[in-house]
Amino acid sequence: MPQKIALGLGIIALVVTAAIMLQKQAPPARPADSANLSATPSPSPVPDGKEAIVSTVTSLTGEKKLILKNTVHKKEQTQDYALFNADFSDPIFTKTVSLAEFISIPRNSWAPEEKYVFIEKTNANGQKDYLVFQASGKPFAKGEAYFDVKELFALKKNNYTFKEATGWASPTLLIFTTLKEDGSKGSSFWFEVPSQAFLQLAR
Repeated sequence: MPQKIALGLGIIALVVTAAIMLQKQAPPARPADSANLSATPSPSPVPDGKEAIVSTVTSLTGEKKLILKNTVHKKEQTQDYALFNADFSDPIFTKTVSLAEFISIPRNSWAPEEKYVFIEKTNANGQKDYLVFQASGKPFAKGEAYFDVKELFALKKNNYTFKEATGWASPTLLIFTTLKEDGSKGSSFWFEVPSQAFLQLAR
């Protein structure tokens, strides 16, 4: 009987010794591990009043670039836009609008031969205007800073309503679509920039 008790005590001592050795060999817990579970911090918003580049569009050749910059003034509920040709330091166009209005550069803004560009201006009601500029930033022959295609088309007083510009058909011809008086799809037109003429396309 004494031998069995001694054997049992020996086994217990062996187990306790092994447990102590394993505890010493285990690596200590890293406090930083809990930090890895936290979410990545969101980037800070752009400060009010700071100018930022909102879009850039390159020409078909990749040699020319349009840059649109924006400055938001939350207190005044307005924002300033400035359109630049990267080749020049002075802006082609500047405009202050409400926070409910937007200006953007379509991806096909550059005309072939890179003489003209157009931009899209959206008002608070979602209605869009399209402005055509000389890429050099210089005014047109009669001193116009730009041509408002929608406004010029409305002066023609035809049976169509301007819808949207879709791109260039040639170095001088801007394509746009229209709606009929009943709201259905109308004809497409070309706007010939130098002459400001409108050419209706066959449907």
